[in-house]
Amino acid sequence: MVDFFVRHWEMRRSIWMVMAHGNAQEVLLKGAPVQEKVPGVAVKIQMETPRHFDPTFYPVVLGDFLTDISEEGRDAIVAAVRVRPMQENKAEESKTGFTENNQLMFEGAGVFRGDKLVGYLGPSETRGARWVKGKIDGGIFTVPTPSEGLWASLVTTSGSSRIEPVITEDNISFRIEITDEGYI
Repeated sequence: MVDFFVRHWEMRRSIWMVMAHGNAQEVLLKGAPVQEKVPGVAVKIQMETPRHFDPTFYPVVLGDFLTDISEEGRDAIVAAVRVRPMQENKAEESKTGFTENNQLMFEGAGVFRGDKLVGYLGPSETRGARWVKGKIDGGIFTVPTPSEGLWASLVTTSGSSRIEPVITEDNISFRIEITDEGYI
């Protein structure tokens, strides 16, 4: 499949890459919400909608994906999507067993080694991958407050990361420094 995207002369490197959790046919046939009847357009609209408060969403364009899968030592990450019934229509199922109104839900990401899918990242792992790659531009995180024993919400406005290799005689590890700016 990736070979087609690389070689086809009309394929633009700026198109969004999304992978389906499970069956891609379900996403393409049943994934369009009521407002948009074409699932591909619905995916495009959701990918281009700013998601400043959703750090678990991993947007990537085809050009970046192709760069990641072709570089030695780098694995590509792609946003994963699945179809869920709209909350208000959960109980109303049609004769086919599917709800009439569905919505696309971005849940984590898929990880590729070369052109093969090797696994999925959950929401917290996807957030971590975005932090390590310096792609956090906002988000809301719930964190414990040790002094009060309660939870607080931290709204991130920007973030950055720095990765430094730590090499010893028989081991290579990495020190990752993450700087996060925001407010409570």
